Amino acid sequence: MTQSRIPFLTAILTLTAAASAQSPNTALASEPAAPVPARRIVEPFPRLADTGAEGFVTAWFDEHTWAAFDAAHGAGGITEVRDLPLPGGASATLLLRPVEVWEAGGTAIAIGEDGETTRVVPSVRMFSAFVPGRPSRGFLAISPTMLNGYLNLEGVNYFLSSGADPGHGFTISHQEVFGEPDVHGHSEEHGGAQGWCHYQPLPSNGLHPIGPGTRGGSAYGNGTGAVGGFGGSASAANTVQEWETSIFIEVDRRARGKFQSAQEAVDYVTLLVGAATTIYERDIGMRLLLPSGYVRVSNGISDPWEGYPGGYQKWFESPANPLYPVQRGLVNRLTRFGRGSAENGLLCDQNDPAFASSEIKGFFPSPTQHTSKNNWDLYAFGMENGHAFSSPHTQNYLPPIPCDDGSGPDQGTLMSYCAFPTPIWQPKQAVVEKIGMRYHERVQTRMRDFFRRKRCIPLRAVRLGDFDDNGILDMADLAEFDAFLLQGFRSQAAEEILDINRDGVVDGVDRGLLSAMLIPGSTSTVHNGSGTNCLCLGVVNQPVMGSTFQAVVGVPSGGDELTAIFGARHALASPIPTRFGEALIRIAGFGGGTLFTRFARARGGIATHTMKIPYSPSFAGVSVEMQAF
Repeated sequence: MTQSRIPFLTAILTLTAAASAQSPNTALASEPAAPVPARRIVEPFPRLADTGAEGFVTAWFDEHTWAAFDAAHGAGGITEVRDLPLPGGASATLLLRPVEVWEAGGTAIAIGEDGETTRVVPSVRMFSAFVPGRPSRGFLAISPTMLNGYLNLEGVNYFLSSGADPGHGFTISHQEVFGEPDVHGHSEEHGGAQGWCHYQPLPSNGLHPIGPGTRGGSAYGNGTGAVGGFGGSASAANTVQEWETSIFIEVDRRARGKFQSAQEAVDYVTLLVGAATTIYERDIGMRLLLPSGYVRVSNGISDPWEGYPGGYQKWFESPANPLYPVQRGLVNRLTRFGRGSAENGLLCDQNDPAFASSEIKGFFPSPTQHTSKNNWDLYAFGMENGHAFSSPHTQNYLPPIPCDDGSGPDQGTLMSYCAFPTPIWQPKQAVVEKIGMRYHERVQTRMRDFFRRKRCIPLRAVRLGDFDDNGILDMADLAEFDAFLLQGFRSQAAEEILDINRDGVVDGVDRGLLSAMLIPGSTSTVHNGSGTNCLCLGVVNQPVMGSTFQAVVGVPSGGDELTAIFGARHALASPIPTRFGEALIRIAGFGGGTLFTRFARARGGIATHTMKIPYSPSFAGVSVEMQAF
């Protein structure tokens, strides 16, 4: 080395996860920083009354509140909601992220009293929610006249609901409020003694037999290779394939009578579809989509198909239907509770198209309140759609799926008759209504097998870890990961998308990898003190965990000289002049410690330095200062 100025340079390198399929069993040393909210809404729901810690809070909202959430939904990104009131004088700060089931610019069709149709713009705004720093999962939906949602906070459920009479008042209830059972009798009110859910037996269609459940095969690629490229576009190696299908919703005059206006009916349909989709995406890996014009609301006086030979389905499939040319995967007609639910046909079966009729009450306390007595709408809607997705009732599986089989925190699941205490099938099930808003694992296997065999259902690539499929990995996905681990039952689609290292298990290793993925990509930034030093250090590739980092040091003389790179954790606050030039980092002797030293001899004026960066999420986000001479 020369005795005159030694050319120094410092590069700040931010390391981030590169992830490989053979990542070591290490945990993230520290959580990534919470996202900076795009917007903040402070105390949107004033507390009016509070009955105590295990009771409920009465609160209110108005059009100005909705306008704030509407703006947040339109802006996208994360919104902070401060001081959500909870029973017992408690409160929580939420981070919200928009959820949408309509295609961009989608509108519904409303039939007026004169038979003329108008377009209705959905006004309900839906969000996923979590409390930063605490195990949580939530959902919030708000319109100018309706508010529904839930929050699971550290294992305790709170339910937000406007109830059956939409207005500006609502309650936030502790789970203990819903302790009393509400048993729906198997009676005339549910479609007669023959059963409220009329289901056409399924043809085999070459499907996997309905037998003892086994974990289904992969629904994505070949499941091999490195999981890399966390920045930029998704590749086959770091994505899973999920399904998407369009659904047409018909609101008949009886269901329309549950709402004060067509607008409220459209908003409730949007909420119902959004709530159901969260279940389908979690358990099955399928999303419902509402294209423009795929919701039609009756005028509440008469239905266009009244008196048509063969009823609604024949009318829908005839030129008498103004929407006859509409292409759809599934039609679900909503009718008034007590009219009975029914379904026939399978998704994508051209010879026997899928039609369903779901009886609704017109309200429910939350999209996924797991075992509430008021989950009827989501229960009926989920069951009838489930028939179109190939599943019979759980009592018709071979062997039958018991109501209380220990597979989850409930006594029965969607597709079951476990809500009814009457002996509608053998063996007799006499349990109160404890239906979980989930599909049993064997039902999941059945449906996913059905979807794999149906070529007509579009597939979309979803990035590993992106639980809500919005194209962004952030703290909300990490919150969903934690909520999944606490939910107490299996969800095959969630397992696929959260199994970051694809070892067949969702565990702390995957959480560490997901945490690392949330940290921005690696960068290298050049600083040269006061400019006294000559520039001599160059970065060949960005420093990424599990890879070999390369840097080059140039020798001004062009000869074969020894070069070195020193690494330290921090830079000096101000350069320190030395006889070799300016020292810029805190190595030993300059107020810090030397992390590493690398030597390489220049050949033809260039020396190449290589350093293997261990694959450990504990390196994610770490900054290292380097100086070469």
